[in-house]
Amino acid sequence: MSNVYQIGSTPLSFEILEQIINNNLKLNLAPEAAERIRKCRDYLDKKIESSDTPLYGSTPFSRRWNLPKNRI
Repeated sequence: MSNVYQIGSTPLSFEILEQIINNNLKLNLAPEAAERIRKCRDYLDKKIESSDTPLYGSTPFSRRWNLPKNRI
């Protein structure tokens, strides 16, 4: 058994979490998940660059912070 669990698009069940904890597994982002994150970030960067109005998300911080792109 590998000592690394790759986080991807599969939901984390309690059984998987138990295996991660009990086997002291390290976590790694799966390549396909990293690619999806990059694509989303590219999309958001283009939206931000093409608009003069703030772009809001649905995170707890979105109501409190309006950070410039270079601080994200």
